[in-house]
Amino acid sequence: MIREVRGEPVSSGGESGEVMVALMILMAVTCTGSAEVIAVTSILVYDIYQIYLKVSRGTLASIRTFMTRCVTFVGTSYSTISTGIHVRTSHDHQRVVYFYARQQELL
Repeated sequence: MIREVRGEPVSSGGESGEVMVALMILMAVTCTGSAEVIAVTSILVYDIYQIYLKVSRGTLASIRTFMTRCVTFVGTSYSTISTGIHVRTSHDHQRVVYFYARQQELL
């Protein structure tokens, strides 16, 4: 719940409440990302690697090696894509802030 103190909005949890909410959001996003990586890896290993490559008779070590490589590849791909999106949006945000500042100077 947000209330106003001296005309400024203040959350009833205070600064520690804000930190706890930020921590909960971070944990939720991290958990979701981990679940996605494991899901994609499981699909690659059990539905593609074992069925189409006929490795179901292969050793457990070969399956674990492939799964490790899949986790590394999918995790690296996700982080590369998210970093690219972040760089692009932060660059756009800087242009918007600069444009807004220039408009305020012209008024």
